[in-house]
Amino acid sequence: MPRGSLRLLFLYDVGEELDLARARAILGSEEARRTAPLTHQPRYLGFEEPPSLIGVDRFPMDGDTLADAEYKAFSYGVFSLALRVPFDQDWDSLIAHSVKLLEDAALARLARRKAEEITTRIGEAVRGAYPEWLSEDYLVIEIEDPASAEQILLERPSEVARLVRGETLRLARAEEQEVLAGTMSCYPSDVMVVGWAAAVVADSSPEGREGTRQLLEYANSQLLEFRHYDARLGSILRELYALMQQKPGFFRRWRLVAEAERLNHLRLEVAELVERSENSLRLLGDMFYARAYKMISARIGLNDYRHLVDEKLKTAGEMYEFLVDQFNHQRAFLLEAIVVLILIIDLVVIFVKPH
Repeated sequence: MPRGSLRLLFLYDVGEELDLARARAILGSEEARRTAPLTHQPRYLGFEEPPSLIGVDRFPMDGDTLADAEYKAFSYGVFSLALRVPFDQDWDSLIAHSVKLLEDAALARLARRKAEEITTRIGEAVRGAYPEWLSEDYLVIEIEDPASAEQILLERPSEVARLVRGETLRLARAEEQEVLAGTMSCYPSDVMVVGWAAAVVADSSPEGREGTRQLLEYANSQLLEFRHYDARLGSILRELYALMQQKPGFFRRWRLVAEAERLNHLRLEVAELVERSENSLRLLGDMFYARAYKMISARIGLNDYRHLVDEKLKTAGEMYEFLVDQFNHQRAFLLEAIVVLILIIDLVVIFVKPH
């Protein structure tokens, strides 16, 4: 019978940046840190600026159940609320419990209200606050002290696949195989299976479970950032496409140039933010976790959004060059017309001047 913890992650993109030191000072979280469970950062996770634990709490679930809650802030504007619910139950009960958590809209609303409450309190630490938040929810099923993590996949492939997919009904064999394709294991005592909305992490080592959970949390925070960049680029590109469909005119071209400058500013800003967010984590000297992060990025859809942003940045660059080129042609034509007009005026003056 499996034993461990359900870790439900709620992540919100609240602003352009979060001042971690300021957030800790406002919440007085040095005291909170001393009362919080120790969060060990594995040696192979090298954050440029590590996410900061800014508070701990007991979070009300359904009925009288209270979950351990941790509140984290990432410097690039992401706020994370992580709930921990212990379990010690049979596989069918665990599957039903995990599916209920994934589909619990009331719990999601409670989590968002708590996130709004805390971000309001640390408002001075949020730079460039967004009026609307993007969010990501993710469930990590941590199985502790497995006799053999590999044996779990041999004996319980259907149950593991259902946990990862969030399904109570048994999946077709082909679907099970697709889910279990997202599997990695370094030792016989550890295994992780990663899916779009949930992951199963079985590991006898607390450090191993914590490291994998931090990778999953970080990857989901990056997914939020790339979704935000994709939406911003998509919005301004749609505006420019609509403007270019209007009837040609002299003043429209000048307006397009102003829009092109705005597009280029956003393009450079997004490129800088993408580079900064991608460089915010270095996996130090551990090839297994480097490969694990690549697999996690692929399974949760991070690579898809990264590709979309790259394509839109490329399109934005090409559109900027086209609009500037069109403006330069018009400006050159206007200058030539002015020169010709001046020459005509000079000729008129010469010929009509009385001798």
